[in-house]
Amino acid sequence: DLTSVIDKSFSSPNPQRGLNEKKNSDYARVFQSLRIAVNNEIKNLTEFLKNTWEVMDAGSIFEIITFHSGEEKIVRNFFKNIILEKKAEYISNQYGEVYIRPTVEELTENLRSRSAKLWIIKKL
Repeated sequence: DLTSVIDKSFSSPNPQRGLNEKKNSDYARVFQSLRIAVNNEIKNLTEFLKNTWEVMDAGSIFEIITFHSGEEKIVRNFFKNIILEKKAEYISNQYGEVYIRPTVEELTENLRSRSAKLWIIKKL
């Protein structure tokens, strides 16, 4: 029933993408939103970051993987504030990025990792 509501709610498909591709991305966005709301993922992530940071010792490494922009925004802002307070430093990859993306080899073996970003900081 929900998929038929989604079909009726979204505008006509993008002509540059196939109809099935458009439908699948619409379904994915709606079901992801429902999962995030039902599981209270935003609040849980925020509390997890705060509580984990509080129990970490100086010199500890904090690593977390984000999978979508909502998680990314929360982690980025949390880490940014910690960095600005000079309580931590980024551990960047070889290109100076503050997160690490999957390699081509990993994407070949696991396409679902395409949206993953690994964020790493060290507590000072």
